[in-house]
Amino acid sequence: MAHASKGEPISILKIAEDKVTIDVNAIKSIFEKIGNCYFAIYSINGPKRTGKSYMLSNFIRYLNQQSTSKHHGNDWVLNSGNIHTFPWRGGDDRQTIGIDVWSEPFWTTQNGRRVAIILMDTQGSFDDKTTLQQNAIIFAISTLLSSVLIFNIMRDVGEDVLQFFQFFSSFATLTIPEVEGATGDRGAGAFQKLIFLIRDFQFVQDYEFGYYDDKHVPQGQEVRGKNYKKEKLDSKSNQPTEVRFTHDQVVKSYQDVGVYLMPEPDKGLKQRDKVDNLDPEFSQHIGLFVPLMLSPGHLVTKKMGGVEVTGSEMIKYVTSWATLFEGDDLPEIKSVYHSAAESQFIIAKHLALTFYATEMQTFMRKNSDGVGDSLLSMTHANLVTESFAIYKSKSKLGGANSDAKFKEEFTTESVRLFDTFRSINHANLTASKTREELKETQARFERDMRAQERRTREREEAQAKQRAKMEADIAAGMKKNEDLRDVLEEQKKEREREREEAKKKEAEFEKRLASVATNQQPSFVDMLPGILGGLASVLIPGLGAMARRR
Repeated sequence: MAHASKGEPISILKIAEDKVTIDVNAIKSIFEKIGNCYFAIYSINGPKRTGKSYMLSNFIRYLNQQSTSKHHGNDWVLNSGNIHTFPWRGGDDRQTIGIDVWSEPFWTTQNGRRVAIILMDTQGSFDDKTTLQQNAIIFAISTLLSSVLIFNIMRDVGEDVLQFFQFFSSFATLTIPEVEGATGDRGAGAFQKLIFLIRDFQFVQDYEFGYYDDKHVPQGQEVRGKNYKKEKLDSKSNQPTEVRFTHDQVVKSYQDVGVYLMPEPDKGLKQRDKVDNLDPEFSQHIGLFVPLMLSPGHLVTKKMGGVEVTGSEMIKYVTSWATLFEGDDLPEIKSVYHSAAESQFIIAKHLALTFYATEMQTFMRKNSDGVGDSLLSMTHANLVTESFAIYKSKSKLGGANSDAKFKEEFTTESVRLFDTFRSINHANLTASKTREELKETQARFERDMRAQERRTREREEAQAKQRAKMEADIAAGMKKNEDLRDVLEEQKKEREREREEAKKKEAEFEKRLASVATNQQPSFVDMLPGILGGLASVLIPGLGAMARRR
């Protein structure tokens, strides 16, 4: 819950004729109250008489009501009561001059820490009493101070609005001062959050009222398949170069960009400065928009160079900016220039050089191996032509003299940049050639290694076959030896059997001889076969066996 703030608007930037003054003491009085706490600054900018002060007053109404226990719906929108706010009114005359800030910060809690909320109101752009240069200074200072910039316009975001906004955003980008101990985050995403608040939006047949960003559309818009932020702010490839570049510069200058489409209030607010008869739909969207902007998802604490700063640290930055405006003349250094034409020229040249350098870097990234000199030179020439078209679309005040000056200065700087890109390209070509040679050497080495592995494999396979044959021959020889041993063993056994048989025959013969000698003497004829058989068994063992088989 936010805590109540009793305060009043105080002027921190004043314009008197040709002099612009930053009131350092007024700014210190606010940031000293914040001290070592972090803070968010909501700034509202835009063309004159578009309801900026009224809208910011609703922030005060809402924050004050949140600090009390007595709040009923959106009563803070409908009833101004006794709540003191930024002064606002209808009519043609401007209300805010310079930059006003609410003197007392509001307090809330974010991620468990105490955070201050500061509200800042700015003079409307392009009235008949303020120069283009002064308008640029107002926008630059408010942009540098704010963490959430609400750009309040009417009816639609047209190309004229984007041209105006891109011009001043580029001016603010150039004016980021360098402060000791801090780094300027220049270029894409240099600033934090941007909200286009479009009042009296007309094209309700295509878009619902409500909030749009890259990820969100209002309820009911999904079925229409359109996202206002993407359709109107993001660049398209089929747009002319200068239009596409304008869109890119607007979107890429901020880290987060959204759009809120809002209906018109009613004639009472526009013509009679009365808030007691607001259109219910307008009141409803005031009641949605303000809490949404102050919700945790949109409450962005102030950063410088990507680092959160405290109130005490911010005083240091503001003091350095204020020194630029000392003296009787507006400062001549990079934040502000002698005339609007010179300011416009410098910004236009900066945008053209940024475009040239960015596109050349993109080309180099896409052709990281390098390209031929002719293609590189042709790309350079084409980008120089497109850069001049961008310059012409952004520089309207200088005339032919500025054009000639641009060509001279741009040629010098673009040639210097081109020489750098050409050196990088040649280095890329050399590196690419070296990579190809290394790749070929590696490929040749791998081929040689594969051939060596193949020869080694073939040799090992041949050796394996030879070993297998030798092992087979050895096994066959061993088998033959075993068979031979078996035959010899069988023969040995056969001879043993025959010797045993012969011994038996011999014993039988002797027995028979003994029997004959004992009983009777047989005739020689009867004894002859037995004698011959026994002799044969003894003398020729095989013959004896054959005789027996017979």
